Amino acid sequence: MGKTLRRCLIMICILLVAAGIMQGRAYRGKARLRSDAILYFKEEDYKKTIKYLEKALDEKSIFGGNIDQDMRCYLAESYYQMEEYDKARTIYQTLQKKDSGNAIYYLMEGQCCKTSGDYDKAMKIYNKGWKKTKDTAFLSRICEIYIEQKEYDKALDYARQGIGDGGSASAELQYDLIIIYENSQDYESAYKAAKEYCENYPDDERAKKELLFLSSRV
Repeated sequence: MGKTLRRCLIMICILLVAAGIMQGRAYRGKARLRSDAILYFKEEDYKKTIKYLEKALDEKSIFGGNIDQDMRCYLAESYYQMEEYDKARTIYQTLQKKDSGNAIYYLMEGQCCKTSGDYDKAMKIYNKGWKKTKDTAFLSRICEIYIEQKEYDKALDYARQGIGDGGSASAELQYDLIIIYENSQDYESAYKAAKEYCENYPDDERAKKELLFLSSRV
């Protein structure tokens, strides 16, 4: 009985070692394909980038979790650059499932919709991203859409909310506030907003030009 158990344990060890070797080879093959894909990505040859990334993702390896997530980011961006927005969106949705707290995946999915002209869907995605992450970048994106659509009252609501919440997009939203007031022909409020912005961000040349222009309107 003891000999049989030892033989079984030896066989299990051999199988585990063999499996580890096979998985290691698969991972190295995956990593080589990823390296080739990134070279093509840097050369903006997105067709070849996609070809190599998809082949790499087909290589199964238990060690490939993090590298797979990274490759999907490159794959989604490659499809975006190829203007295949639906394919890019599908990949960003997969990335969200793996890392639901990462704002960039929602921002990029929304950007796919916005670039393809589906503003309503883009705003739904941005609102979803805002609820998931509370990143004010989403409020800025929604604000920008409303500015483009000349719905300045709605844009103003989102700008004020974002500025009040602070966060990474605070500067963008403060600048949006200037544009909203200016486009609404409320030049006095636009001038005040521009003056405050320039005090907070004195190196922003575009804001200085806005302030100079607005000073002639009040």
